[in-house]
Amino acid sequence: MATARPAPPVPPAPPAQRRTSPAEACLPRVQPHSTTLIGSVQRAMRLLEAVADHAYGAPAKQLAREVGLALPTAYHLLRTLTHDGYLRREKGLFFLGEAAERLSSDAVRQKTSQHEG
Repeated sequence: MATARPAPPVPPAPPAQRRTSPAEACLPRVQPHSTTLIGSVQRAMRLLEAVADHAYGAPAKQLAREVGLALPTAYHLLRTLTHDGYLRREKGLFFLGEAAERLSSDAVRQKTSQHEG
């Protein structure tokens, strides 16, 4: 009577490669296990930068894909950013909101005052 040999173990599949979005291209590379960074803040900032890359707005699905987020996570962050005025939503597209525009104008003002002094 022949004994059956166990099948050789199947190596795990390599992790999926994620494309870098234009918003991520200018972000510094950070160690993934850093204990001082808050991931949700990083993800929200990547979404803000992705929205800023689209002058004519972008839908949630596109933004999630560009920054490499699961769609439910992107929806939660986009909803929060919209609630706080950093984004606005019109006809399913996301645009920078008044709070983000204030940050931008404040940044220009800071740069101007730095060069004057």
